[in-house]
Amino acid sequence: MLNIKVLGSQCAVSDHYREVVEKIAQELGLAYTIEKIEAEDILRQEYNLYIGCLIGYCPGCNHAPRDSASDRYTPALVLNGKLVLHSRFPDESEFRKLLADFS
Repeated sequence: MLNIKVLGSQCAVSDHYREVVEKIAQELGLAYTIEKIEAEDILRQEYNLYIGCLIGYCPGCNHAPRDSASDRYTPALVLNGKLVLHSRFPDESEFRKLLADFS
């Protein structure tokens, strides 16, 4: 059973990220659970992630402010407890490869 966590904020882009991941998991015929985590305290404490959104304005996930090269932002993807993507919204082929590799 593949455990999928989508780490994000309360935005349409983050919701779409989850929808894309779930669609691909279904297409691959995977046995999985999926949840979306939006709680900023969990994102910081468990995954060392920041929410890159600006209140009232969305510059887009790929434009999150970076104070250093090591900063990590939502949206992000965790598969079986391992953070595998962060700070960007990849294309479907990358999602597909990651999900297939973890199944």
